[in-house]
Amino acid sequence: MTQLTHAEYCRNREKWLNAASFITPELDLFLVDGEYLTGAEFEKKYPVSKVQLITWKQKKHNKGENPNQSKNFS
Repeated sequence: MTQLTHAEYCRNREKWLNAASFITPELDLFLVDGEYLTGAEFEKKYPVSKVQLITWKQKKHNKGENPNQSKNFS
């Protein structure tokens, strides 16, 4: 499950809403920022389903960028 902040989720959701889609019996294509993507590629690059919304503080902590984290200077 992908973890996204609310801002990232909104940005991805906006990409989904504004993308031009070309649906054929063989393949679904989406045009985003001048780039054609299949449905699977589009979901991988701009996920909106199966995501967990988290805060920036949680995301920084998960990446190890928490400024309050104690450092070992040995």
